[in-house]
Amino acid sequence: MFSLFCIFLFYTAGLFCAYNSINLNQNYFLYFSLTLFILGLFEFKLKNTKFLIIISLSICSSLLAYNWFNYSTQKVTNGDIYYQIPKENIEVTGLIIDEPKKDDKKITLKIKAEMILSPYFCLVDGLAIVNIFDNTLDLNYGDRVRIKGDLKKVSGASNPQEFDYSKYLKKEGIFSSISADKITAIEKSTLKDFNYSLIEIRKELLSSLYNSMPKESASVIGSLVFGAKATPVPKDIRDDFTNLGLAHVLAASGMQITLIMTTGLLLIRLSKINKLFGICLIIPMIIFYMFLTGLPPSILRAGILNIIILLVQYKKENADTYKVLFLVSFGIIIFNPISLFDIGFQFSVLATFGLLYVSKILEEKLIFLPLVISATISMIISAQIMVLPLQLYYFGQYSLIFLPANLLASLFVDLLTYLSIITLIIGQIVPFISNIFGTILFYILSLFIGLIDYLSLIPFSVSYIKKPEIPTVLIFYILIFIIVEFLKEESLSFKSFKQKKFLLLTSSILFLSSISLYHYYQSLNILKVTFINVSQGDSTLIQTPKGENILIDCGQAYTLQKGEKTINYNAAEKYIVPYFRHNGITKIDKLILTHPDLDHIGGCETLIDKFKVLEVWDSGQLDDSKPYSSLLKRILEKEIPLKVVNYGDSYNENNLELKVINKIDIQDTEFKSYNNNYAIALKLSYLNRSFLFMSDIEKESEESILTYSEDLKVDILKVGHHGSKTSTTDDFMSMVRPEYSVISVGAKNKYGHPYPTVLERLNYFGSKVYRTDNDGGVIFKTDGEKIDIITSQP
Repeated sequence: MFSLFCIFLFYTAGLFCAYNSINLNQNYFLYFSLTLFILGLFEFKLKNTKFLIIISLSICSSLLAYNWFNYSTQKVTNGDIYYQIPKENIEVTGLIIDEPKKDDKKITLKIKAEMILSPYFCLVDGLAIVNIFDNTLDLNYGDRVRIKGDLKKVSGASNPQEFDYSKYLKKEGIFSSISADKITAIEKSTLKDFNYSLIEIRKELLSSLYNSMPKESASVIGSLVFGAKATPVPKDIRDDFTNLGLAHVLAASGMQITLIMTTGLLLIRLSKINKLFGICLIIPMIIFYMFLTGLPPSILRAGILNIIILLVQYKKENADTYKVLFLVSFGIIIFNPISLFDIGFQFSVLATFGLLYVSKILEEKLIFLPLVISATISMIISAQIMVLPLQLYYFGQYSLIFLPANLLASLFVDLLTYLSIITLIIGQIVPFISNIFGTILFYILSLFIGLIDYLSLIPFSVSYIKKPEIPTVLIFYILIFIIVEFLKEESLSFKSFKQKKFLLLTSSILFLSSISLYHYYQSLNILKVTFINVSQGDSTLIQTPKGENILIDCGQAYTLQKGEKTINYNAAEKYIVPYFRHNGITKIDKLILTHPDLDHIGGCETLIDKFKVLEVWDSGQLDDSKPYSSLLKRILEKEIPLKVVNYGDSYNENNLELKVINKIDIQDTEFKSYNNNYAIALKLSYLNRSFLFMSDIEKESEESILTYSEDLKVDILKVGHHGSKTSTTDDFMSMVRPEYSVISVGAKNKYGHPYPTVLERLNYFGSKVYRTDNDGGVIFKTDGEKIDIITSQP
């Protein structure tokens, strides 16, 4: 078993290299050396001849996994609609091949493209994701539809370290997206296959819930029973559950299958029917439920695991659950390699392993508590401990009150699940009685959600840290293993720990720690400037070598009434807050409001409410707009020092200076008005590298700056006014001559930014241009000499 585990580790390493585009075939020598080092640590477990065999098999399994992943994952084929990108006002026909997903604003479809009707006729194939902001349309699986809209590539991560939607969809073979203006059903229900039948059964079952309780509550119950894929949960409820470490409650997992199995076994025992006959009834129920959920990898793992355990128990043998879990997980990723990178699958396997490996040990240590309480607490802690390092890696957040939150969930979830299943079944037989159960279910659910909402309001209910690197995550897991192994011993001394095992783990920690320390020391004395992609607007984060966070502008925010719909948009909520969370940023040392324009200050009030702001710089221009007045009021209420800056004002730390480079004459602007030319323009210098941030400065102010500012030659220019024709003149460029330029701009914005002449001018002066609409967020890192550039989209 140990040998197979080694092979499994290197198989997953091969898949990891393929998934992250690390060419294993070209780096085989380094990989071979690393393999020898790692397996050498395990040599005490193997005989000499076996050791050489395992080395060979491990390397072969890695190379096999690497090539199998590349072969098995779907790629763009000839004739795919992807090759027609980009096309505006395109008309496409296609077949809906998955259940449409609806939320409060839009419908999302997965279609198999068939033909393009306009602006030309063309037969196509391939998959595409379609979004339309109209959730009233009656669209279903199997419908043939005609779509009018814009064809484009699937959007990737808006900013570095954020969720990459394009990578997620590529796992399903989807490379194209359509932003639809109009969708018409040509033929209804043309694809009546097995999947269609499952969707109809699920919809029929869920109708009992939607007929007996409010839509929002029915969605939560539907997610509890069938998973979030079947019934999306409102964002505010989903966020509360996620923040408290309860995301597993809203995702169909092993818990539901275990309930089905244990209930079935209990009924067998009570009814005294033949055990084999009873098991033959339970297994089809488990399989049927697995298909109803859509067969996500986590459910597939749990279902197969429980079926195997059932069969082993029938033979009156004790199932080695470790081996079953390992073999089932290994089998799934061999059959479908992409499953390894499904977060639900990873969490499901680790949580189950935690229950097997840790819970019994903790239960013994909590023997002073009643058995029910000690067993429940040990199970919760065991599962949470095992998923915590991975949770930090993916989300950079954890909850300090996960234990009371999960204890609360343990009181409600089983009851809600049982009542839900009863309501679903009775609803198909006696709808009137199902309404009674539905009402009871609604009140219990309301109490549960109310308590969860109360817990989420506790100040320390969720905490954020900078997302750790992979070596750090591995160190966490090794430390967990060491602690658990020590807890297994009656005496918690080093002498009681097996010498070679301790040596193995210590060597591994030292190896991984050296990698983590290397990354840490690399980050010292580094200036990091992030041009955050906030669509149409501006926001730039400066992280100084000393660790100060300086934010220049916050993107836009607005409320728009469109017919009966109210559209609320906030760039800070959508882009800046997630970026801060992923990077463990909890405070803003300086918030610089360059001028009162809405696309620069719209999101600032949100950031002031969510993060500690130590000082605000303002241009001092007057504007009585509601957003700006509200922002100034919020600054005063929070008692944040407000500094009106002008030419020559600066912030300094070792070898770094951030300086205002333009003269701001507020007397030159009329009341109730402001001037782009009096926005704050800044120069940032660090050793031999420099940046220029031009806000919405226009040519008049550029000319003025050239007359009195010295040494404007910089390496990186944040182009003024989003690349508008009113800025970035020839005279200005001849003085600045940046090696790189960044334009913060929204895709297909109504202003026509950036202006073609400006792009031509930047190109003429030899400046490499990065645009947030094409490249996403752009990061510049420098030690004062070398410059490293990272973009969120390739």
